Amino acid sequence: MSASVTGGPVVTELDRDDEGHRVYKVVHRVKTTDIDDGPTIVMLASGLPVPGSVWSFGNDLDSWAFCTGFMRIRKAKEYREGEPPNHWTVEQKFTTLNPQRCNTTTIENPLLEPMKVSGSFVKYTKEVTQDKDGNPIENSAHETLRGAIVEFDNNRPTVRIEQNTASLGLNVFSQMVDTVNDAPLWGLVARTIKLSNVSWERLYFGSCSVYYKRIFEFDVDFTTFDRVALDEGTMALGRLNTATGTWDSTSEFAPGVPLDPDNPIHFSRVKDKQGEVKRIPLNGSGVPIDDIADVATIDIQYYSESNFLTLGIPTSF
Repeated sequence: MSASVTGGPVVTELDRDDEGHRVYKVVHRVKTTDIDDGPTIVMLASGLPVPGSVWSFGNDLDSWAFCTGFMRIRKAKEYREGEPPNHWTVEQKFTTLNPQRCNTTTIENPLLEPMKVSGSFVKYTKEVTQDKDGNPIENSAHETLRGAIVEFDNNRPTVRIEQNTASLGLNVFSQMVDTVNDAPLWGLVARTIKLSNVSWERLYFGSCSVYYKRIFEFDVDFTTFDRVALDEGTMALGRLNTATGTWDSTSEFAPGVPLDPDNPIHFSRVKDKQGEVKRIPLNGSGVPIDDIADVATIDIQYYSESNFLTLGIPTSF
């Protein structure tokens, strides 16, 4: 049970629309080895153009027209006298509309289809503390500006990966949503890729065989998804010395009890000369400092880490 093309095309046609797109029709004659063979055998005949191949017959070439999946298979009306009726005609189409160069073979099992990878950008608003030259954005009193006046549009890359799998794996990927990569991936360092969403669908192929389509949506931050905050606040270790008007962070909290930066009750509210609560920069141990340039920073890691490679995603693009 097999089939093959006999000779070159018996019919070739071309239609061109108002926009210049071209649609070709080509008809081949196919011969089967068994009189009982049917269209499913003819469809796989050797010598037929495969989906994705370009229009190229004899001296005629159109490198922007690609074979589609369309086929019309019919019994040949004419065959030689005395020859068994095992000849067929196969009509196929080529078009310049939405060409797909990669799809050069017919894949009947969706589990064998390659993953689909795409991407875009997501816009969000970011509060900035420095201008384009790296200078701090401050008022004339050297205070950092806050609020809508220093909020600017920013964009974050996203990556969308679609794959077909035999099992859903809900218990695996559901725990990875809103986690970041634990190791370098896609040429980026750890903690710069976050799985933000997963959608899935149960589908069927063949004789009602089940498979699942999973779509993973990743956000990318080329710096990191971790945050860095200034160590500042309205509380400080120690208390105000009313006699000198200075902050005392060295004396004892109580007789025989030294100040302890790990004990919250050893901190007092900081106020200005008018008795109003004010925010001050701290040195990382709760002690006030005079120069904002020396303020300590606090590293904040909120998202847990995951090994995204266990989801079967590609290691590179």
